[in-house]
Amino acid sequence: MTYGDEYIRTNSKIKGIEKLYACWEFRYSELDLLDGSNLICIASYRTLPKNDHFISAGFYDRIEDFKIEARKITHIIYSFLFIPSSREESGEIIEDVMSWNKKGFLERTR
Repeated sequence: MTYGDEYIRTNSKIKGIEKLYACWEFRYSELDLLDGSNLICIASYRTLPKNDHFISAGFYDRIEDFKIEARKITHIIYSFLFIPSSREESGEIIEDVMSWNKKGFLERTR
């Protein structure tokens, strides 16, 4: 994934039942600076005290397709999480992350 003109390393992790997944986390205001492909994209919002909840999750071949969908979300977004994945693995990863976070909470580590 690139941020502006620079390639960037993952800056966060999200927990599933089976694994801990490296991911990138960005705020809505940074979305236009991102470029990438083959990503699981998760939209989240936050309630106090620091409880993160998912709104949606899906696989996107191009981040541009996700940007179009993200602009349609009417909920206030805290951040977007992007997990690198192939289309074949994406279903298992989404299920793993969402199963661990079945109450809607996302568990992250830095």
